[in-house]
Amino acid sequence: MAGLAVGQTPAAAAVACPSGTESDFNGDGTRDTVIADPEATVGGAERAGSVHVVYGGGKGTLELTQALASVPDVPEPGDQFGFSLAVYDANLDGCSDLVVGIPYEDIGTVQDGGSVHLLYGATTGLGSGVAAKEFYQGTGNPLGGGQEAQDWTGYAVAAGKTSGGTPFLLIGEPGEDVGTVQDAGMIHYIHGTAQTVLGINQDTDNAGAVHSIVETNEGPRVLRTGI
Repeated sequence: MAGLAVGQTPAAAAVACPSGTESDFNGDGTRDTVIADPEATVGGAERAGSVHVVYGGGKGTLELTQALASVPDVPEPGDQFGFSLAVYDANLDGCSDLVVGIPYEDIGTVQDGGSVHLLYGATTGLGSGVAAKEFYQGTGNPLGGGQEAQDWTGYAVAAGKTSGGTPFLLIGEPGEDVGTVQDAGMIHYIHGTAQTVLGINQDTDNAGAVHSIVETNEGPRVLRTGI
């Protein structure tokens, strides 16, 4: 099964993903547990990072790393895959989906540009159905904008549903420069199953007025208080 590491037990398949059960990646109606290990060595790459999934009801475990075919990219030293995590139902199929932040991922030659992986749940287990999606900056890429060193996309993530049932994902980027203001920071707001992206910083009112104004090194300070 795609996404399983050698020697691990697959989760029992369900007929369909039931709605209403939180953190249920395989659709069996039982909550699952996610454990991050961003300091883990993977294939000799120190601090490449991994994420462990324990399926509820004793239905097996899964180790997610960038060495798996179902996970984008490859493990590199210092990536810290799993530095941040969030869970929500991104495509409203009833199976929970896992968001993994990798803020120290190099994007091409851009050091620590950072990225976020969205791994979809399925009745046959997390990452075995719909292909994973990767969010990162750059012209023509999901988050748009320009890639910069030490942007740290994915330093913090949060996700859920609006009161109207629309799925949303928030991606923190504390090292983003806003205009000429260095490390002012911003948040990417991805909403709906179409995953429309809005960039939010202290110079925007895309999601309503944001308190204060952009200032140098504001991004890290804002993210320490949470999104």
